[in-house]
Amino acid sequence: MALPFFHTDEYNAAELTMLLLLFTLDNHRYGLEARQVIEVVPLAELKLLPRAPDYVAGVLNYRGAPVPVLDLTQMNQSYPSRACMSTRIILVRYCAHGDGSQLLGLMAERVTETALKDPEDFMPTGIHTPDAAYCGPVANDTQGMLQLVRVEHLLSPSVHALLFAPAAA
Repeated sequence: MALPFFHTDEYNAAELTMLLLLFTLDNHRYGLEARQVIEVVPLAELKLLPRAPDYVAGVLNYRGAPVPVLDLTQMNQSYPSRACMSTRIILVRYCAHGDGSQLLGLMAERVTETALKDPEDFMPTGIHTPDAAYCGPVANDTQGMLQLVRVEHLLSPSVHALLFAPAAA
């Protein structure tokens, strides 16, 4: 059975597990599908973007290319991620609004492990929060509740336009 948060064309019925990169936001566990992750890099100096939303941490120089970075703790908890050894920038493929794939950085705390999970273990929360549409279904395991983050729903159209504006001619 295909779950509503999975794109059926991306999943083969024979796939029984998915690999997740785990992180925490204020001691709550979240996961990203590993197939969306390009690389996990240490915290680095970011170029601030004046007048951007507070959860836009800045721009990362990634191999000579500018990549916008969101602070997921700021986005969810209204305070910035702590600068700890396990706080990382997760570079992901962001595909939304018909613009093709873009690199996007996600700053998060305790980015230290992965897990194999059965997609059937995840259930909808039953709560629709338009401002947090990226918060996907949840699963329970021995460590508590784990929630999927849907990368394609992280940015509102206005923030998407701010971060991925077409180059001026």
